[in-house]
Amino acid sequence: MLVIFYACGMSTEELQKEVKSSIIETLKEDPEYEGVEVIDLSLIHKDGNEYVGILNVLEPNTFAEAWNRLLK
Repeated sequence: MLVIFYACGMSTEELQKEVKSSIIETLKEDPEYEGVEVIDLSLIHKDGNEYVGILNVLEPNTFAEAWNRLLK
């Protein structure tokens, strides 16, 4: 997944909120990412309009869920 934003006078915190919202909406629209929850996004300003980010997500463990169903 590639998300590109231009930080026209935005602070890193503002940009971080915009990017996180965009990622959440993108994940909601794609059935492949059903059940994936965005926990946190951290952006670090490198230079100019360049940022590095770390995205923490919580993914469903479908194998464990299926195993638990079998054991019941």
